[in-house]
Amino acid sequence: MSDQIPVIVHRHIDEKTNRIAILGVALACLFSLAAFVMVLRQPAPPVFVSVSVKSLMEEHMMSVVGRDITQTEAETRTLEYLAAVEASIAELAGNDGVIVIASEAVIGPSVPDFTSDIRLIARERSVGMARARGQSLPPLGDTAGVDRMMSDMAA
Repeated sequence: MSDQIPVIVHRHIDEKTNRIAILGVALACLFSLAAFVMVLRQPAPPVFVSVSVKSLMEEHMMSVVGRDITQTEAETRTLEYLAAVEASIAELAGNDGVIVIASEAVIGPSVPDFTSDIRLIARERSVGMARARGQSLPPLGDTAGVDRMMSDMAA
């Protein structure tokens, strides 16, 4: 190797070419900034979740049928449970970008099922409403009334 210092060659650029180059760089920066802003302004895609309202209502009806309660009390429990389910689903759907669909209409397996979460939340709410009326509800999943009716029909 020789001990020569590298030489940087400067070429003179005329004023018109210099302005065109600066304008090109400025336009590239402007378009890049516009594209970045457009990406930031795009809304997030919605999140789809499913809830099986049918199974929730079937479970509730199984817990009410055959109980030693009046028709009015059964109707009150059902109305309170419906209100609790609706409020729970509305709370879930109230999150930005969340769309709740009936699980019977699920379009694919990638949609998470929130039925068990809604079941627990609605149960807590309906127990609270029954407690406020001075009543108590059977445990979750208790089908003793229906089982008793079925055994009576079998006998």
